[in-house]
Amino acid sequence: MELGITGKTAIITGASTGIGFAVAREFAENGARVVLVARTADRLHQAAKEIMQECKSEVLAVPADVSDPAEPDRIVHSARARFGSVDIMINNAGRAHSGDILQATDADWEEMTATKLSAMRRFCRAVIPDMRERHWGRIVNISSIGGIYPHCCPATSGTKSIGCLYRLSRYRNRMSEVPVKWGFSRTELG
Repeated sequence: MELGITGKTAIITGASTGIGFAVAREFAENGARVVLVARTADRLHQAAKEIMQECKSEVLAVPADVSDPAEPDRIVHSARARFGSVDIMINNAGRAHSGDILQATDADWEEMTATKLSAMRRFCRAVIPDMRERHWGRIVNISSIGGIYPHCCPATSGTKSIGCLYRLSRYRNRMSEVPVKWGFSRTELG
């Protein structure tokens, strides 16, 4: 499938395995330069190597824990330093704990929201100004089944709402934000 992203730079979080890896590979196959982000450095570098060999695309692997407030800015800076710009932001990283809001501990809740919602907000804040200046950009926020059924994973239910906030920041530009709520899939997370 031709995506029309040849020469564009895409940052993909949660990119070492599963959905994030599949998105990164598809983008690379379509000529995009991809910045892979994940916590597990060994797995991330292996994913980058696979994509470079299979797709002959430029790949930058940036090991990082996106729940750390400083990391989104550092990652975006690294992408700009290597490729000049960031055109596409795929917010895919996430953490989930089983149980509903009554069963999730405060630590569970904080980890889920820091990894999914807070990181998404920080990445959007880091990439939107350049996208607005260039009058082009794409932001895809991938949630989970918890976005549809909030009792499954309380942190993901806010993904759609936070995406609406960013529509206000770019309504006159050729940018788009797409919230994606993923169903069940077979990955290492379950």
